[in-house]
Amino acid sequence: MSTGDRKRLVKELTNGPDFARAAKAAGYESADEAAKDLAAPKAKRASRASQGDPGEALPGRCPDKSPYPPHSTAVAHSDGASRGNPGPASYGCVYLTEDGAVLCAEGAVIGNATNNIAEYRGAIAALTRLRDWGESKIILRLDSQLIARQLDGSYKVKHEGLKPLHAQAKSLLTHFDSVKIEYHPRKQNALADHFANLALDGKLPS
Repeated sequence: MSTGDRKRLVKELTNGPDFARAAKAAGYESADEAAKDLAAPKAKRASRASQGDPGEALPGRCPDKSPYPPHSTAVAHSDGASRGNPGPASYGCVYLTEDGAVLCAEGAVIGNATNNIAEYRGAIAALTRLRDWGESKIILRLDSQLIARQLDGSYKVKHEGLKPLHAQAKSLLTHFDSVKIEYHPRKQNALADHFANLALDGKLPS
């Protein structure tokens, strides 16, 4: 995919159309093909990192070393999926630069869970990844207004099953110097949602 096509597709993803429609408009055969291409940028895109070249990210995997340029703001989108609510559940995470360049994406199944638990597990996975990469300035975007508002302190956590996950996420947030928690509507979080569903469908590397 050319740089121009990548930027156009990411812009369409964040400005309204559903992911499948945006992928088709960009010339892809399927949403799966577009998602994997977006999540597997060439190694040269990651070579700006301060700790050596982390190599080329595989679809559904992220490098051990940070792909972010030094002193930049790390942007992560996370999402959770539950088929049945509760039912088979997963999460998806996508890591981008502030200008929308996709660096890598990942997803994993988490067994049976409610959608809210899956949303929290996605946020925790993204925060853990950013902490392990040594990022200091982060933006975390979620399409669950409930979880976003609980994490930024606007809402109280009333459900007993969510309190331990909330505490874990809040503990992870203390590792960063600058944090923004943002609620984005689902249509603006389509790639993270897609990777959560790829994980549930067994289409990501184990």
